[in-house]
Amino acid sequence: MSRSDRERDEGFQRSRSSAVAVAVPSAIISTVSERLENVRLAGSTPVAASFTDESAVHEHTFRSETRVTSPPTPAPTAMPSLLERLLGDGDTDEGVDLEAREDEAHETLQNRVDPARYGIEDCAVTGVAVVNEGPDEEPIVVPIARFSLGEDVENPDLDKVWELAAEAVRAMEPAFDGVFVRHYDVQFTFDGDELFEAEECRRIAVTEEIADRVVAESGFGVAEFTETMLDADDIDDHVAPVAWGECVDYSRQQNTAVVTGAAAAAAGASAAGASCAGAGAAGGC
Repeated sequence: MSRSDRERDEGFQRSRSSAVAVAVPSAIISTVSERLENVRLAGSTPVAASFTDESAVHEHTFRSETRVTSPPTPAPTAMPSLLERLLGDGDTDEGVDLEAREDEAHETLQNRVDPARYGIEDCAVTGVAVVNEGPDEEPIVVPIARFSLGEDVENPDLDKVWELAAEAVRAMEPAFDGVFVRHYDVQFTFDGDELFEAEECRRIAVTEEIADRVVAESGFGVAEFTETMLDADDIDDHVAPVAWGECVDYSRQQNTAVVTGAAAAAAGASAAGASCAGAGAAGGC
């Protein structure tokens, strides 16, 4: 073999060795690089999907915090009753003390009317019905007085009835000065025992205007009172003035509350409903 042939052959061998030496590390590096890239991408893909968007991260965090820190929904607040709303809660000076006014009217009636003199069994101011709310959120009331005419009475003496009604108005009207009064209820029970056990009950419902005349006008006596009431009565037993109509049980009317003081308790009545053969509870039948 000539020198040139040997050189050519050695060069070829060196070239093969060099190629192998270069090719092998390249393959290894390429493979390792691909695996590292795959590992990097595999590890970073969920991170990029979940947290590379800053607004999405913020929203996720906000929602999580909201679920944790949101206070529980408060229970609905109980609505105050009609009496609590209009008369106060008893812990403050707000509202109208209807019990005290009722007791005052009852005491005055007891001083003005002697049952033995009138030939009746008993009399009392038995309750105050709160029937509505005025324009200034004040209570609108109906003070109630009751007379027991007697167990054996079937046809009451109307002259006596009107005289007793006038006395009841004179007792109640001053006690309820400054209160929004719809009318005064003067009730008469008969044909049965006591104030709340009689078979029959009738009422005279007196407007505030007429009651004021009974108290304030010196010449407005029982005769004038009777005549005025009879002329004003329009035969509607539900709207005052009522000259001689059926009693009303205010304790059973919707959106109405009855306040009873010591007078009603002494008479054996209760706002919830005393024994009612015909005459009714504190508010009448």
